[in-house]
Order: sequence, then C-alpha cells, then structure tokens
Amino acid sequence: MNTTSSSAIMPTGPPKFHTKVEKVLYICEVLREQNLDPKKFITAFLTLNNTDLATKHQHWGSEGIKGTLDVIRAIGVLVCSQGGTEDWKDFIQTQAQVCLNAEGISSGKYRRGPYFNAKNITHNFFSHNEKSSRDLAVCTLEMPFLYGLLKSRLQVRSTNTAAKEEFSESDSEASDTELGSELVLKRPRKPTSAERRAARIHTVASTICSMVQYVANMRVNGLQLLNSVVFLACGVTDRVNGYLRYVGLACTRKTANKALNYLGRKATKKIRHFTQINPTDLMQPLICIDNVDFQERVHQQNTRMKNCVFHGTWGYFHKIDPTLVAQVDPRDLTLKSYKEAISRATDMQVKPAMFLPTENDNDHFQKVLKSQITRVMMEHLAINKTRTPPSNLKPPVVDPITPKVPDITMLKLMLASDNSSAGVSDVFEGVIQQTGLSQSEFFSQLRIIEGDLGTCRLIESLRALRRPNMFPEESLSNCFTLLGASHILWNVAQSIFLMHFGDSTDSSDMGAWHMLSALGIPSDQPTTKKDFSLMISHMTKVHEATILSALLVVMGREREELSREKVCMTPGDIQQAVDDCYEQFMSPAALEQSKLNKNNKLTNLMLRLRDFATVVECDRAMHDGDIGRVLKMWL
Repeated sequence: MNTTSSSAIMPTGPPKFHTKVEKVLYICEVLREQNLDPKKFITAFLTLNNTDLATKHQHWGSEGIKGTLDVIRAIGVLVCSQGGTEDWKDFIQTQAQVCLNAEGISSGKYRRGPYFNAKNITHNFFSHNEKSSRDLAVCTLEMPFLYGLLKSRLQVRSTNTAAKEEFSESDSEASDTELGSELVLKRPRKPTSAERRAARIHTVASTICSMVQYVANMRVNGLQLLNSVVFLACGVTDRVNGYLRYVGLACTRKTANKALNYLGRKATKKIRHFTQINPTDLMQPLICIDNVDFQERVHQQNTRMKNCVFHGTWGYFHKIDPTLVAQVDPRDLTLKSYKEAISRATDMQVKPAMFLPTENDNDHFQKVLKSQITRVMMEHLAINKTRTPPSNLKPPVVDPITPKVPDITMLKLMLASDNSSAGVSDVFEGVIQQTGLSQSEFFSQLRIIEGDLGTCRLIESLRALRRPNMFPEESLSNCFTLLGASHILWNVAQSIFLMHFGDSTDSSDMGAWHMLSALGIPSDQPTTKKDFSLMISHMTKVHEATILSALLVVMGREREELSREKVCMTPGDIQQAVDDCYEQFMSPAALEQSKLNKNNKLTNLMLRLRDFATVVECDRAMHDGDIGRVLKMWL
C-alpha cells in the first residue's frame, strides 16, 4: 500500500476549539473528507508500515499502556451497550485462549514440563513443603492466567444461604482433617472462616490447573504421581484410579507401583543406615511395634480366589533426641546398668503407699477438674466481659517435652504367624533382616521394645520358653519391654468405658450409653477397642456433656433450653460457677455425701466424672507434650 507522510494530510491552519467535543467532531469531519471513518483510521494508524506512524504509537505498549487499556475498556463498554455483548465475549474468549495456550509450554527440563520420574522420588516428595512449592510453581510460573481466572470465579460469594452453609461445613471438615494429618506436638491455632475459605479456593484452583496441565502434557505429573501413590496405599481400586487418571487427577497404577518399589528400596537402605551400631551412641533406637489384621475380600469367589486374612506387625525405629539423652548420666544408659537395675528389682518390696496420691497430686487433680469445667463453660455457656480467657482455663504445666518432630524410620510390614510366642519370634527375625545385622550383633546391645500389653506378654512368654540360656540372641536377656503411653491409655480407657457404659436395654440404667443416645450417637454397644480415636472421642463427648448438665444445674438453668447465644459474665461469676460445680459434683466431700445418702445414681455419676476426667486429660496432655501431666493422671 502506498502511504504518504503524516505532514501531507494535515490541514493547514486548523481552527481553534475550546471543548473536547468540538475537537473530536472536527477531527471526525476531517476523516470524512479524507474518505475515512474512526475505525479505519485507528486500524490504519496501528497497522500501516510507516516510520512516522510507528514513532507516534511506539509507547502504546510500554509507558502508555494505561491509556491503551482505557481505550480498550471504552470500546468494550460501547460494544456491550449496543447489543454486541456476545461478540465481545467471543473476542475476549479468543484472547483468553491465546493466553492460556501460551502457558506451561516452556517450563521444566528440556521445555517438556516439570516432569517427576518415579525412579527418582524420595519421601520428601510427599512432604507438605514440597507439595506447597509445586502448587506455588503452578500458580505463579506455569499457569498464572488460568489460576487467576479460577480464583476470581471462586471468590464470588453466592447469595444463596444454603450454599454458604454447605461450603462452610465441608470446608471446616476438610480443615480439621488436614490439621489432624500434620505431625505436631502442639495443637495449631484454629483457622478463621476467611482463612479456611481462602485455603480451599487456592487448593481447588491449583488442582484444576494441574489437571489441565496433565491432560495437555502428561509429563507434568507432580500432583498425579503423588495422588496415585497415596491412592494405592489407601486401597483405591484400579477401576477408580482409571477414572481419576481419565479426568487428570492420577497417573497409571503401573507408575504408582514402580514409585512404591523404588521408595521401598530407598527405605531399606535408610533402615540399615539408621540402625548401624555406633560406639558413640549412648542408646540404640527404640523399637515400637504393634499388630495389624486386615482382610482381603473377593466379591466373586472361586477355587483360586478366596477371602484372605493377613496377620502381621507394623512398627518403626525411634531415635531418642540427643539433647534429652545428654541430660542423663551416660553410666545409667549402659547394658551393665540395666542388668544391675533388673537384679535389684527382684528384691524390691511393693507397698500400697507407693500408689497413694500425695497432697500435691490431689491439688493438681482439683485444678485439672476445674480447668475442664471452665473449658466447657467458655465453649457453651459464658463469655468473659473482659475478653480475656480465665486463668484456670488450662491445667498447670508439669513437665513438658521439647516440641520437636521425632526422628523415626518406618519398618517394612512384617508377617507373623499368629498372636503367640512363635509369632513374636517371626517379628524379631523380620526386624533383624531389615537392619542388616546378625543376630549376635543385634542382641549385643540393649534393645528397648515398646508395644501393647499383649506384645509385651508374648515376648516374656518367648523368653521363658528359652530359659536357661547364656546366649543373648536366644535368651533375649538384653531386651526390655516397655508399654507405650498410647497403649496404656488404650487399655485403661477401654476398661473405664466398659465399666461405666451400662445396660442399653434397660431404660432406667443411667450409664454412659444414656448420654450417648441423647447426643445422637449409636449406643447399642460400646465402641470397639480397635477404633481407639472414636472411643476417646465418645468418652470426651459424654464427659463434657455431663459437665455441661452439672453447670446448668448449678446455674439454675437445668429446665431451660440450651441457647446458642452465650451469656456475658464477669470473671468472678465464672469462677464462682466453676467452684460451685466442682464442690457439688466432683469434690471428695460431695462423693462421700452421696454415698451416705445412698444415692447410687448420683454416686455413679460422680465416679464416672472423675474416671472420664483422667482419660480425657491424658489424651490432651499427650497432644500438648506434657508427659508430667500424663503421669500425674495415672499415678
């Protein structure tokens, strides 16, 4: 196209105008005289290959980008106001497609995406920090445009109240699950509703971006590889995994098995390195083991495929924190010191006075009970006028441990014949094979084995069968069995729960089943011992509901319907209600008085309150890492 210079088409001696409208109208008239309209002029101004024109619009895409965008927005408003909304949407969609198609094509090794080889992943691949870094890369480097679109759409709040409630409930449950899966010694701060919503929006948007990336380029497989391995470990069927792969959420089952195979090889090397005998180590790692039983069910059985029950043992090595070991005299941790202590224990006289609580123990238990009462009151009944938590909301700290992540290494799942001494022997052989040590090397050191009561009894039974024997690898003389804190709580809690559960077929029985039924929890039979978490949860709910009922009686509100709105009270009134509740339902004097009055139901209620309080407080003390408080509850 032949073009002329800009100076050739400019009118000579243009008139002077004072308003913007007059100037624009004059320019439009000039364009008409030159057989042009504004659209043709703008198109030619931006597309013609002319040096003078290029000089005039050279800053439209750099310093003058703000004004350029103002022009585009004005065109959009004009088009949409004149019935061209659909055409404008098509135009914007076309431009968005161009932006999306340009994302994610040049990232990663050899410009083929952030690929993760199943042969090269380690256990760090599944850590929270690594997953967060991969999500951040997707959101900021690989697919920022799509992530921004999805996040913007998800942030639009719905006007439907039911939708909001559904979002809030599901989001809260997801948040609780995520927090519970973290390995921490202290309970983290509960996130606010806005924080939970923002976290969910980020997770949904980043997941969709990863799905789109994987479907377009299967080498971008970070999220999918992680999901496939986790799904395989959790028992997701191959059919379900195939569907998840189809929608871009998982890799093939073959890839997941390959990844697990290589992870297993690395874990084997890690176990051998972890259990090497080092002369400078004062203590060998603890061996924590427990039984596991599960059944593989076949829906369509035949002569070759039947249901199979697996009985085995899982466990881990736990290396004690060196800073904790440094606080102990090294001479007290030797094998010689252990044998001398065992020898002295044979002549030890056990007296009932050893198990009686001291005055300090009684005072601590009183503070624990009052802290539990205060906790229930502040959660369901009262608001402090001073907006500060009561001083007795938390029990006194006794002996907290340092909040550090424990140094543990998981053992490979081991087969065991059955719950017998022969089964324990199989477990020992499995552990020794994984360490790479010989039997004489393994048993030449002091080995502390932590397990439940059944495991400890089976080890003692195996030791008794092999007596007399002078070889440590056969007599197990260098092995010390130790009941774990959680195992002790498991057994104690079940015994207390069964004792106070009552008869669910007798409506006049006021056992714990009655409170479970009132809370809408199935109460035909007590929770089985195998579901430890659910059993502790049920005991906590029964205990707190009973305390709440006692508080309502003390406050004279036992016949009122419990309102969701809390009552604003002064710190003195709150403390008075807590003291009255303790004196009337939990103090030793109240228990003695109920026995004198032969009020059996009230007596059983008070005994249940005191027994359940020990279980609930032990569970909370374990979460808080206060081992001293745990011991005070038991001793």
